[in-house]
Amino acid sequence: MEEKQLYLALTNILQSTKKEIINWRLEGSANLFVQGIPIVPADLDITTNKDGLMKFEKALQRYSPKKVFNEKIKCDTLKCKIAEVEVEIIARDEQDQLMMLDKVRPILWSRLALPCLPLEHAKTFYSLIQRPEKVELIDNFLNQR
Repeated sequence: MEEKQLYLALTNILQSTKKEIINWRLEGSANLFVQGIPIVPADLDITTNKDGLMKFEKALQRYSPKKVFNEKIKCDTLKCKIAEVEVEIIARDEQDQLMMLDKVRPILWSRLALPCLPLEHAKTFYSLIQRPEKVELIDNFLNQR
């Protein structure tokens, strides 16, 4: 996806949810991209809890979100398209070690304050889901700083 599409999708999400208090974070390649890693996100993944999923479903109604159980990760999700970007919002269980909402830090990207998983924690996340290529990508980026 192009950077402009990501910006529009995130802007629409932030605008749509501004009246709600939702505990969430960016996940996947979009999280890495907004923190400076040269990667092209294919879609936009967001992690939240069950309460957050209900709030997202209500706030994003105009995008016709579909609630789906993701068999691969064993979680309820919402899927929709915003600004031509495929968005998947994942409701992780509070006990799920992959949730990591307690590790979230705001990152300023293109004048948007985004709840992100800092790179050192993203590295742990990718280790837990056995994605060594992403761990290496993060390591290489951090070592270049």
